[in-house]
Amino acid sequence: MASQIQLSLNRLILSVLLILSLPVQAVIGNNTFSMATLEQIPYGFKTSKGLIKGGLFDIMSEIIKESGLKASNQLLPPQRLILELNSGSQLCTLAANTSYISEHFNLIEPIGVTLSAGILPRKGLKLPDYASLKNIIIAVPLGVHFDKQFDRDNTLTKIRPLGYSNAIKMLKYKQVDAVAGAIESLLYLAKHGGMSLSNFAPPLVLSNLKVYLTCNRHIPDTVLDAMRTAIIKLKNRGAIQQINKQYSNAQK
Repeated sequence: MASQIQLSLNRLILSVLLILSLPVQAVIGNNTFSMATLEQIPYGFKTSKGLIKGGLFDIMSEIIKESGLKASNQLLPPQRLILELNSGSQLCTLAANTSYISEHFNLIEPIGVTLSAGILPRKGLKLPDYASLKNIIIAVPLGVHFDKQFDRDNTLTKIRPLGYSNAIKMLKYKQVDAVAGAIESLLYLAKHGGMSLSNFAPPLVLSNLKVYLTCNRHIPDTVLDAMRTAIIKLKNRGAIQQINKQYSNAQK
């Protein structure tokens, strides 16, 4: 009897040692983890040929590949992305460290990319400071949050179009005076919509934000560690910077 107990104990110890020696992806097993990227040009979008690409989409794909995880990378519009992170349907995304994101999710690791967010005005409209936003009409796409004061300011005249593309069109056809959001994305969309820098006055930058691997509160430690390690390796190799540069140059 004692020998049988000892044999069982030895098998248990051996099993534990084997599990501990396996790589992260083997410990996780056959699970496919759900990751997502913001569906917004130039961060994540579908081309006319049906290909999915974008600065943050490509970076997330590289992180997943480097991590060794079996994971998906799905494009989601802003509001749905937030809802699915909150519900746990999505584990992680790449997001700017706005006050809302910082309060509701775990900021795991900065990826080495920064975004400038603020107000992009039409040509001839000078916005030297926050007070200059009074008495103008600003298009603020649904789901866009980047500055606590601006987000909560009900004294400003704001219109809520469905997305960045619609907001830029409203500015193009003089339905609004300015557009709020990520400046890089707004200029990228404007360029591909037949506009140029000459159509705009200098933007009023309200926030300079770092992009983080952002996950819900229930991410398994094994996944978290694998993703963080992958980001650090990619940054050290300059891979993330190279991808970001490709899309940053495309708007110039």
